[in-house]
Amino acid sequence: RNVRTPTIISDDHGNLYSKDENSSFITVFSFIEGKSLDNSLVTRKEYAFKAGETLANLHIKAKDFPEKNSQRVLSSEIVMGLSEKDSLLKTSPAEAPGFIEHLEKALTIFEQSSPKEYLSILHNDFRPQNIIATPKDSLYIIDFDWATPGPVQKDLALALLEWGRTDDEKEFNIEIIRKFLKGYNNASPFSLTFNQELKDWMFANAMSDATSFILYRLRINKPTSPSKSFMYQKAIDILNMETPYI
Repeated sequence: RNVRTPTIISDDHGNLYSKDENSSFITVFSFIEGKSLDNSLVTRKEYAFKAGETLANLHIKAKDFPEKNSQRVLSSEIVMGLSEKDSLLKTSPAEAPGFIEHLEKALTIFEQSSPKEYLSILHNDFRPQNIIATPKDSLYIIDFDWATPGPVQKDLALALLEWGRTDDEKEFNIEIIRKFLKGYNNASPFSLTFNQELKDWMFANAMSDATSFILYRLRINKPTSPSKSFMYQKAIDILNMETPYI
């Protein structure tokens, strides 16, 4: 009684929308029966191939969107990190010079141009926890807060970074990376290989996440050294990783 409920609006294709307090349309998603995946080794091995296919399908279906939508600045965290050079050098004089050098390398990677055919909508956070598996093992992607137009290599590299190694693991699981990449290429027209370019994107993504953590610690007046960041450890390991045959 006296409880406000939103008005649901349907378009000609059966998509559902409502309006927020500013009269802007928002999408209403259907309820998905299933469970969010965890990031355990067993789960990642089981779903890596199908998850790769799912990400490729997103890139295929969203391929026409980049021309109509503005792009999030992919290098924003890196740029903010470089703007805090003095603070980094002051709080971590031993490690900051190397970290800043890696930030500059990551910025170069983010600013490289990609051929138009490789542009699509990126999920930008394709980790196991953002996937719902139904009782029939269909996969649905959730949490599009970080979605943006951009090169699909970035999205694939970030997914490999998340699926191939959790924060508490000491090395990348090549079997999972191989399965995920095989699934992606099974559904995608791009046919991407685990080459130096993909490794560079993995490194840049890891540096972006590491920078977010380090800048957050600076903001709350609890600065920490870069080596305390699991993502920075991953970034260093990617630089030293030999490109496996995948």
